[in-house]
Parts: sequence; structure tokens; C-alpha cells
Amino acid sequence: MGKPGMPGGQLREILQQRLLTHVYQPIVDLNGRSILGYEALMRGPADSGLRGPDALLAVARGSGLMLELELASCAMAVERFAKLGLPGKLFVNAS
Repeated sequence: MGKPGMPGGQLREILQQRLLTHVYQPIVDLNGRSILGYEALMRGPADSGLRGPDALLAVARGSGLMLELELASCAMAVERFAKLGLPGKLFVNAS
């Protein structure tokens, strides 16, 4: 666990360097035809094998890094949401 070339080591590096990103999917109120808020969808670095959330979560589970991944993801999602100034509520998935 922790060697840079191994998936757990790669995930540790992503977390230490704060390389997680999020895309924000609108949650729409169809009756009122308005945006209620946004769901934050976690992504890893585009140039890594850990780009998708499934890969990130699998490596986190296998490396004992689930808590670290979820805490980092939540913090970064909130920070970016605030910087973007998106209207409405922020929805974040966690286990």
C-alpha cells in the first residue's frame, strides 16, 4: 500500500495534491420548471486510470482509503460549488 505505481499510491497522490474534480448535474423541479440545486459528481484526473468514480471508489475500498476519499471529495465539492456561485442546494453522495 502506498507505492506511487500502485493504484492505492496513485489515489493517495490524487488526494494529497487535491486533484479530484467535480461536475455539477442540475436537479430540476419539473412542476416549477426551475433548478432546485446540483448534484456533485466526483472525477479523478483526466489523464489517469482513476478518472471515473467507479475506479476511484474501487481503489479506495481496496486500499482502505474510503473515508479519506469521501471527506476530500465532499470538501472539494463544496469549495468549488461556492466558487462557481451556482444557485440552489448542493447534493453530495456518500456511503
